[in-house]
Amino acid sequence: MTGSTIVFALLGFLSPSNRGSLGTVMILLYTIFGFIGGYVSARVYKSFGGEAWKRNIITTPILVPGIVFATFFLLNLFLWAKQSSGAVPFSTMLVILGVWFVISVPLSFGGSWVGFRHVPIQPPVRVNQIPRQIPPSTTYLRPIPSMLLVGILPFGAVFVELYFIMDNMWSSKVYYMFGFLFLTYTIMVITCGAVTVLLVYFLLCSENYHWQWRSFATAGASAGYVFANALIYWISKLSLGSITSGVLYLGYSLLISFLFFILTAVQTSESKTQHDNLPDRPSIGWAVREEAQTFQEYSPHHLVKRGMEVTHERYRAGVTVAHQGQDDGKPFGHPYAIATALTVTVVAWLLAMSAIQYVYGGVVATLTMIETPTATAYTVARVAESDDPDDPLLAAAENDEKRPLKEPDLFLQKKTPITSKIRTTIRHLKAETGSSWAPFRGLHVAVMYHFTLHLVFNLFARLFMAFYIFGYNAYAAQAVAAVLATTLLCRFKMLWTHVVISAPHPEKRWYQRFASLEARKKIVLPTMAWAVAEQVAIYFPAYLFDFFGLDGYVRNPQNWHEFSAMQRNSVLLALATVVLVGFLTTVLVAVPATVTLKRVQASLLAEEEETVVPFDRTFGGRVLPEVVSGGPSAVGMLDAWRTFDWSARFRLVKLYAKIVAIQVAASTAFVLTAVAEVRLINGDYILY
Repeated sequence: MTGSTIVFALLGFLSPSNRGSLGTVMILLYTIFGFIGGYVSARVYKSFGGEAWKRNIITTPILVPGIVFATFFLLNLFLWAKQSSGAVPFSTMLVILGVWFVISVPLSFGGSWVGFRHVPIQPPVRVNQIPRQIPPSTTYLRPIPSMLLVGILPFGAVFVELYFIMDNMWSSKVYYMFGFLFLTYTIMVITCGAVTVLLVYFLLCSENYHWQWRSFATAGASAGYVFANALIYWISKLSLGSITSGVLYLGYSLLISFLFFILTAVQTSESKTQHDNLPDRPSIGWAVREEAQTFQEYSPHHLVKRGMEVTHERYRAGVTVAHQGQDDGKPFGHPYAIATALTVTVVAWLLAMSAIQYVYGGVVATLTMIETPTATAYTVARVAESDDPDDPLLAAAENDEKRPLKEPDLFLQKKTPITSKIRTTIRHLKAETGSSWAPFRGLHVAVMYHFTLHLVFNLFARLFMAFYIFGYNAYAAQAVAAVLATTLLCRFKMLWTHVVISAPHPEKRWYQRFASLEARKKIVLPTMAWAVAEQVAIYFPAYLFDFFGLDGYVRNPQNWHEFSAMQRNSVLLALATVVLVGFLTTVLVAVPATVTLKRVQASLLAEEEETVVPFDRTFGGRVLPEVVSGGPSAVGMLDAWRTFDWSARFRLVKLYAKIVAIQVAASTAFVLTAVAEVRLINGDYILY
């Protein structure tokens, strides 16, 4: 139904200027497709061995429309109470009910009758009658983590178009980009099917045959991200003046998210067949693993090779046609193909940069900040080479035998720090945790922390701007809001550090590892100092950028050629000054504040938890154990920085230099990839 509606709009049958035509066509198509819905529901239910066929026949045309109609009716009551002109009349509601029960329900009953008369869909393999025991699954294959991981991909496919739809919907604008909407819908359908098939494949690899509802709910979990995006849009873009407006916005957002859940979930479950238990084979895990090995060894190489051959042939054919003069000089590439290729490349680049920043700039950098170098002690005992009893190397003994000195020489050999190299750190993490996902440890905590921080920050910033606490100075309002939000969530931020630096703790979930309220008092000041340092490193160069008037040159770059040599030199000198100040504030203010905060947070780690790298909890005797102090003890801010010796500072600087080099190399690779894609698709016409 959704695809048909978009196709009608794409072909021009639904004009945006004709108010209400889109909603009318949606209702009519849903009514007509009731027969198809009943047929599919009945046949799939019969294939799964369902026995309550009467309940299935009644639920199919009642459940989803009933929820939608009840929600719409309740929201419409608020409009009636406000006597709004946008309220749907009661007579129209009765007409919708009539269409529902007079046309849609009978059609659904007819489709269910036809579906139950057809033979059920037979599974391609024989199924055991006795269920097998399912082995324990890994973390990412559990229901909630898998839904969060897989659900974000369909949402990412529709995120940009969803923003424009919401902007037009809540700004009383006309939406007319149905071509892009159709392309986005197609990408979303493909994405939902692909990620769900991969999840079911991984479940079968782990010998878990309960894939039916998982396949339905996994892609549908993207509806949660749609609702979260609606909340963020409300906080950042809208200004609703009454409770009724807020209730209407939340209600319609929930309704849209529910329908999006049904849409994405159904897209991934219609093509599935029934496998209640594992097939009757010696080992389904072995068979699937063999299939996976064959796929990994052959398919990517074959597909990439064939794709490059086809692309090269098309490029050469296009260039030949252009050279022969058989076209009008226009590029032969399709704009949708270019847009799709560039979108995929940009998304891949963003994911790669985020992974580099999190793993190297977050996890590895944090371990570098807290690691304490260790040393190995060994002794060297010297033995006398002569039998002279007066030899000073002989010790006095009753039997006058040759013996070593009683006090041998003691030597200390410093070990190379684990965090001296990125590769060594990653290998150590994987060995300590026993997981290949160890470099991404704490990612779930980081995502929830930054999401919460964003909400709190926007709340403070909007309050400051609404009450003109800082006048019209947006920089000051945002800086103070960021400091307050970060300080308020200091325990949440410290939780991420503890999860990253500590060894795996299977008995405690992440939310059970929050520090105590007493520890919070000792971390508030370092967190506030770090937040202030971060804002100084961000807004001080920005203030200088505006002070020198460089924003005007950015807005009007076409005037650059009209400047004299002296003016250009002054602009370049001002720009170099801003860059230098930004670099110095980052190195001399932000980095020391970050190191200090991380080490103070690490000093508050519970004594029963072990760290993944060597760490001196006493900081050279400056911190007393909890048994002695009677509670959690934290190192002072000055001591935290002073105990971070120069060798560790050099390792940290070298790590940051490597991160910058890796990011530059990755960005260069992706830019070259994007240019190659445009060139392969569009020939010699890069821009048109």
